[in-house]
Amino acid sequence: MTGLPPRPVRTTRAYALTGTGIGIGTGAARAAGHEVLQLAMHSLVQAAVSPSAAYGYPREWQAVLAWSSHRPGVAVAEIAARLGLQLTPTRLLLDELHIRGLVACQAAGDTDDANIALLLRIRTCLEVL
Repeated sequence: MTGLPPRPVRTTRAYALTGTGIGIGTGAARAAGHEVLQLAMHSLVQAAVSPSAAYGYPREWQAVLAWSSHRPGVAVAEIAARLGLQLTPTRLLLDELHIRGLVACQAAGDTDDANIALLLRIRTCLEVL
């Protein structure tokens, strides 16, 4: 072994983590009049509600709210790693949470303007996981 903890066993399929299944893609969000997030792996996510207000939501949603409740938030890549998901399902999950008003997402600008310290922090956290 490499010393890493075992990956958590996922009890829910990735496409079912959003409240509406896979139907809330870009087209569905635009049709419903919602802003479509352009999240990069280093975009920051911060909880818009208290993690205690997430009672009754799926465990994955509660976990994201708990992780992102501290400033300055948590990166999309870190959420994906902690949940054991790829980036695309993680973006869909965060888009669903954003539409429901549970998280605020700070979409990253151009990658040339990215904060190097933030990228190093993301890399360090991913190495720890």
